[in-house]
Amino acid sequence: MLETANDYLVDYANNKRCNPWVAKVIMTFLQSGAEAHIQELVDDLLGITEYTLADESIRTVDVSNKKVYLKELVHHSGVNALADDQKIRFTPQVNIIYGLNGTGKSSYFRILNEMIGGENATPIRPNIYINDTKDVSVDVKYCIDRFDQRISWDGSYRGIKELKSLRVFDSVYARDLLRKRSSDELLVKPYGLNVFSDLIIYIDRIVEKANEIIIQKYKNCPQIRFEGISEKIASLLKKEEYVEEDALTIRAIFALEAITESKIHEKEDEVNNLKIGNPVDKIVILKAKKEHVEKTRQFLVTTAAQANEYIKSIKQNINLLIVQSKECEAYRKKLEILHDIPGTDTKMWREFVSKGVEYKTAYSMDVCPFCHQKYSEHAKDIVSSYVLFLDNKAQGDLATTERILMNITKNIERWNVTWEIENDEWSDELKSEVEHAIADISNIPQTLLKCIEAKSVEETSTFDFSELTEKINAYYNYIQEQIVALSEEVDGKNVALKQAETELSDMKTVFVIQSQHAEIEETFEIKKWVSERKKCISKLSSQKQKISSLSKDVHNKLLTEQLQSVFIENLNKLNVRNIDIELLGKNNKGSQQTKITIKSNKDVTTILSEGEQKAIALALFLAEIFLSQNKSTIVFDDPVNSLDHRMMQALSDLLMNVENQIIVFTHNKMFLDCFECTTFGHICKGVASDCNKNSGKHVYLYEINSEGQNRKGVIIQKRVQNLQYYLDQLEKILDESPFTKHDEACIKLRRGVETAIDEIVFNHQIPTKLSNKNSRINWNDLKLIRNDAVLIDGLKQIHGRVSGGNLHNGSERENNPLDRDEIVQLYDKLKNLYHSVQKGRKN
Repeated sequence: MLETANDYLVDYANNKRCNPWVAKVIMTFLQSGAEAHIQELVDDLLGITEYTLADESIRTVDVSNKKVYLKELVHHSGVNALADDQKIRFTPQVNIIYGLNGTGKSSYFRILNEMIGGENATPIRPNIYINDTKDVSVDVKYCIDRFDQRISWDGSYRGIKELKSLRVFDSVYARDLLRKRSSDELLVKPYGLNVFSDLIIYIDRIVEKANEIIIQKYKNCPQIRFEGISEKIASLLKKEEYVEEDALTIRAIFALEAITESKIHEKEDEVNNLKIGNPVDKIVILKAKKEHVEKTRQFLVTTAAQANEYIKSIKQNINLLIVQSKECEAYRKKLEILHDIPGTDTKMWREFVSKGVEYKTAYSMDVCPFCHQKYSEHAKDIVSSYVLFLDNKAQGDLATTERILMNITKNIERWNVTWEIENDEWSDELKSEVEHAIADISNIPQTLLKCIEAKSVEETSTFDFSELTEKINAYYNYIQEQIVALSEEVDGKNVALKQAETELSDMKTVFVIQSQHAEIEETFEIKKWVSERKKCISKLSSQKQKISSLSKDVHNKLLTEQLQSVFIENLNKLNVRNIDIELLGKNNKGSQQTKITIKSNKDVTTILSEGEQKAIALALFLAEIFLSQNKSTIVFDDPVNSLDHRMMQALSDLLMNVENQIIVFTHNKMFLDCFECTTFGHICKGVASDCNKNSGKHVYLYEINSEGQNRKGVIIQKRVQNLQYYLDQLEKILDESPFTKHDEACIKLRRGVETAIDEIVFNHQIPTKLSNKNSRINWNDLKLIRNDAVLIDGLKQIHGRVSGGNLHNGSERENNPLDRDEIVQLYDKLKNLYHSVQKGRKN
């Protein structure tokens, strides 16, 4: 197997299947000074001049990643609520920064993440609880290949150039790591794999310059006049690409007999003469006249038919009304009791009686519906007669007939019988007859309404326009004959006109084309040159695809297979087993993309638990760093979220065996214990002084505390938080004058007592139920546990006094607070207890 991507590219360029021009590009790209030969390769691609490849060796590509590690981080001011002038010194090996949520730990991580330029931005914000915020001021000291550097950072940008090789792992990065993504820049560098994407970019730049020349060449085409050229021929000349058949068509015009301007003028006169006297306008007028005549005829026929229908219906219903009225009158006379009542033969009387009966029936009344008085015997007879009269069928039929006539009346009143004739559309004789007919029709509604009112239609006769409509039809046919005759004349002229216009267009086309013979030939030559070069460039897409395929193969051989091996090895170390996981690779323009999948191409995130996903992300992250030969710092932010205790221990062991500088931010006490009890290194007692231990790696432990809302991120070396540490702190506080830090001194005393319990009484022993496999039982130290009543009572007295006298609200704080002298006494007592124990152990 070849060692680098360059070796594979040289092998490909020497292969007979490789395009000769692409081979030149590859070898030029791999030699020194490739930039200087771009124009020569452009000219060679376009066939302007031939490029001869120089006989040079392949340039050596820098495939090493510089080692960069952090030495010191100082926060002066401006980041969230972090305390000013806090310093974190780093060992080149392992650094653990421990702090509970809300202590400011995440703010230090954000600072490092933004300085490094991590994959996921973590914006730096000022303290939101104060109005007068300070500017961001952070110093970082780092080492590049054994040379120390220092830089000040104001938070206005992310990604310090010199720190770009450092890597950051957080929860967001872990999530994105499981998706399809491009290979890390540092990962491909040791194998020179970036050469493929760089080569394709190099080819694209050559092609871009070639296209610029082609575009400029095309712009140099002579301006061709298209006025007078037929659209068909003009479309051939307007095509951007060169088509040989089109060029032959145009060149055939060059060979035709020359056309003079005088011949064109003669043909133009012929066309104009054919256009003069064209009867098309007359045909339009006659068609409009024919349409008007037809509509008038339809109006006369339709209106006459409607009038005759009305006459028939009116006559029928009036005759029926007369008969029904006589029948009703005869029946009424039979009812002698109604003889003396006036108006019984009127419609008003009938409606009056009907309403009264309806009202009486609706309300079941035994009284008169009009006066509401009881009926007399005579009145009862009259009412009975009313009912008998109303039950008469003739009376009901009469009412129906009256309603029919009323509806007819309404329809006639709405009937529109108006019509306007156009004087110019008719002959004089026919026009007079039509006007009389329309006049007769216009009087029809009034005549019919009078008949209904008079109840008589004897003098009304029906309408018959058949004779007139025959005359109108004859006139209509006469107009149609004129239109047909004129149309035949137009067709003949149109044929001649069309032929003449075609001949004129052809003559103009030939004239304009022949007058631009040189310009058109030059245009053809340029377009032919451009088309040939475009086809040549278009073929390069398949050549670039071959380079991408080669890139994929090389990535798999040099990187993906090794990455898969180290990745699986890391998974085993993290106790992730029995899961068939693989890396799938995809190449796009020489850049490799990878995706983690379970066999059968299943999505990892839908199958594995959250803890397994985190472990897989960590395994791949560390595998990539290992294969990239990147020795720079790795920063982790709470990497053990969702991991169980086995995975935590495995991860700590894995990190302790990584060559890179490790910086871990965590709030997980169990994960912290994994480092404190590691067998792969030791906890350095002091950060400020050199550690001369040789037992494995050096581990610095820091704890981050919060001292209030506006003072977080206070850095303390975790290993020195013993009783001696608090005694030293108390001594400094008590030396201050005037003495004002009563509460702070009491806090130090109380914390000192609590530390003394772990340190002196229990001798640093961890209960077995809280220990891990590396810290089960320290048998020798277990013998030194101090069950000393004097010691414990003394610690109890100090703890209770500082708690009640100062730290807790209550009567003791108010009535018996601690002053400086008593604090000094308690300090001396704690110090003496400590020294007595130390002295006893030495003895």
